[in-house]
Amino acid sequence: MLVSCPQCKAKYQLATTIKNAILVCHRCGTEFHANQAEKKATSVDHELSLFEHVETAKKEATVEIKEEPEAPPADHEPALPAPQTDETDADVEQHDIPHIELSEERLLPERGQTRIWHWLILVLLCISLLGIWNNQKQWLAQPWMRSLMMNMKFSVTANPADWRIIKDSLHSQWIDRQDDSRVLFIDGYIQNRLLSDQAPPAIQVNFFDMPNSHSIQTRTITITEPPSLPTIRHAPYIAPAVDQIPVRAGGQRAFTLVIENVPEQARELSINITQLKDKP
Repeated sequence: MLVSCPQCKAKYQLATTIKNAILVCHRCGTEFHANQAEKKATSVDHELSLFEHVETAKKEATVEIKEEPEAPPADHEPALPAPQTDETDADVEQHDIPHIELSEERLLPERGQTRIWHWLILVLLCISLLGIWNNQKQWLAQPWMRSLMMNMKFSVTANPADWRIIKDSLHSQWIDRQDDSRVLFIDGYIQNRLLSDQAPPAIQVNFFDMPNSHSIQTRTITITEPPSLPTIRHAPYIAPAVDQIPVRAGGQRAFTLVIENVPEQARELSINITQLKDKP
């Protein structure tokens, strides 16, 4: 007797048949009745035989069909064979085309050289800064450095070297006053040597009794607004207001000095730039 497990479809052949016996599948352990398994096995065998019969009938009815090529249309022209090219011409054309090979080693910079340049620039910068720091007085004495610092709003100490007296513009004369005394009148131009605006300086006048001797008297005179002739002849002399208008970068400014009570033994004098206070 042939029985089949309803769970895993495993088939078993029984030598004897026991009515209403409970069988246990050796593969999946499912319990089932022998009569039920026999019916299912019979139906399964019947279905398999029917399936094989249908497949055999399909194979016999199959007819091999071959595809025939379609006929070309009436107006279709036959394709012409490709013209044969001369091998010599092809070789010439290939030789005319340049072949350029790129190398990655040439395109990429060497890392060692790049790092060396970076370190070299850093070392040179450090050496320059150290030199500037050790010679800061000499650097600060340079007009261009002082101009740069003033334009950057740094506090810069006043330096007479920032100005220059134009010697060709100097004129001096004696002027008689109302009380029969005389005053020394000196006028000229000063020039701002910096590239930044700054207020006019003061002027130092030194008197000498003979050439190449020590000064017998020194006076510091502030540059004022130009006085009028009646003001100069008035005794005592009343100086106008101080000139506080900044002189533009590289510009010039006229100045006038009125000196009273000049020493009688004075034979020569010198005019120099000085500063009464630091620059703002």
